[in-house]
Amino acid sequence: MAHGQLSMVADKFQWVFSEPLLNACGTEEKFCRRQRILTPFRLGLALTATCASHPVETLADFHRGFNALWGTTITYKAFYNLYSALFRKDDV
Repeated sequence: MAHGQLSMVADKFQWVFSEPLLNACGTEEKFCRRQRILTPFRLGLALTATCASHPVETLADFHRGFNALWGTTITYKAFYNLYSALFRKDDV
């Protein structure tokens, strides 16, 4: 990849993973009512990093990846509730 293309990809990556943008989108779509430790931004980065770092077989892999990336001890239930909001049956 040419240096110019790499620079463009890096700029786009920073824009797509912008914390204010992802959190605003998550709030607008009612994906996340409260934003404490588990925000749309942190979830998006954790899902991406987990997929990039090793094979993912279960949701628990994402949960462990989130806790490892952010140094937290979020419970599985809290993580599951936010993650499952992505796949609400009424939206499918």
